[in-house]
Amino acid sequence: MDWLFLNFFAGAKVDNPVAVDAGPLGGQMRCGTSTVNGGVICHWEDAGTFGTVIAGGVTDVRQAGDLALKFRNTAEH
Repeated sequence: MDWLFLNFFAGAKVDNPVAVDAGPLGGQMRCGTSTVNGGVICHWEDAGTFGTVIAGGVTDVRQAGDLALKFRNTAEH
């Protein structure tokens, strides 16, 4: 994990974010559970974009990753 991800998740108080499918647009996406409120936060980055999804009411990291990927695909098209 590169320093941008490390810094983002450290600031968001997320321990042990896991890699999830970044989809056809590439780059990388990781999701993890916040130690502050228990919410799942997903963050993606590629050569030209980055974004964050806070999946309210979702506690499963993989489910949050699916939600974040749908959001990303919609937002970038």
